[in-house]
Amino acid sequence: MMPFDELNALKTQISAVRSADPEQLKKDADYFIDEVTDLFVMAYVYGTNEASQELGENIEPDLSEMRAVIEEKFDGKNYIDRLGEYFGGGTDYDIARVLDTDAHRIYNAALFTAAKKAGATTKTWNTMDDGRVRDLHDYLEGVTIPIDSAFYTFNGESAMYPGQFGSAENDCNCRCFVTFSKL
Repeated sequence: MMPFDELNALKTQISAVRSADPEQLKKDADYFIDEVTDLFVMAYVYGTNEASQELGENIEPDLSEMRAVIEEKFDGKNYIDRLGEYFGGGTDYDIARVLDTDAHRIYNAALFTAAKKAGATTKTWNTMDDGRVRDLHDYLEGVTIPIDSAFYTFNGESAMYPGQFGSAENDCNCRCFVTFSKL
């Protein structure tokens, strides 16, 4: 699973620094960016391990693929750009949203990449199946498609896995996940 404890601890630490001295958060931005980067590496490794376990294969994380996924841009900015802005004037919620959304996207990217390497042939979209699931994702609940196909929402957006749509409407605070199988 995702490194939720580490993610929550980092959000708490950032919030404590902001509460004590907002200017200190700006000064400590490089430190926190390094911590976030470590967390994102951990999310990628966890995702790779999860797919390996699910599919009974031993897949190792690929460092160049990991770097590309972590540095991916969202609305023209990578996580460092967005966090830098929020450290300078955003809210704790803004920072938490970046951490949650990007960690989720990175984890799912690793799951997807490892599943392909492990020989998965299909993938199924899963929601948390609660009252908080957005309609665009509820539409995809239980949809199984070939692994190299994209999931399409009813508004026409597509993604290979949750968190990869590239729009705030579909990616921010997403909690969906994909399961894989070899048929």
